[in-house]
Amino acid sequence: MGLKEVKQEIINEAKKKAEIINKQGLQERAEINRELSIKIEAARKDSENEVEKYIVEMKKREISSAELRGKNILLDMKKKAVDKAFSDALKKLEKESSEERKKRFEKILARASKEMSISKVYCNKNHESDINDVLKTSRANAKISIVNISGGLILENQEETVSVDYSYETLLQQIRENLLSEVAAKLFANITGEKEEE
Repeated sequence: MGLKEVKQEIINEAKKKAEIINKQGLQERAEINRELSIKIEAARKDSENEVEKYIVEMKKREISSAELRGKNILLDMKKKAVDKAFSDALKKLEKESSEERKKRFEKILARASKEMSISKVYCNKNHESDINDVLKTSRANAKISIVNISGGLILENQEETVSVDYSYETLLQQIRENLLSEVAAKLFANITGEKEEE
């Protein structure tokens, strides 16, 4: 599964979650507005003249406060949806088949070998046989070491001066950092009414 497919899957999963989050946020906002209306009506009944100024000021403050709380709730829910989408993507990568993993490892090794001479390959203990098969097939002479990563590879040159991290965690973090605004825009475009950029 390529990064493009991972990205699209992240976007699709998060869109579904974002719609649910948006509905919850709108319901909470409606409840806040309903409570605000009840407070305003009670204050209006107490006294007409002096309270009128107070009501107007209170309404402005309460509305501003409610809108701010609503926005904060919605932002928090959006962040959780994005976090969940990336977490789900990592879980899916961890569960890929041995054949998919070997193909991914071949691509990683091909890409990294353009940058450096690979002497050491660090991988997850469960993926050692897959990378061993790939190294045999490619006739690469690299030592395999086990590290605590979910998947992917970390590669190093013989002098141990150059290390390239292609672990799944690092790759997804890079996607997140580089594409977060784009992913968020696509996830929440339908909710906020903004148009997606193509």
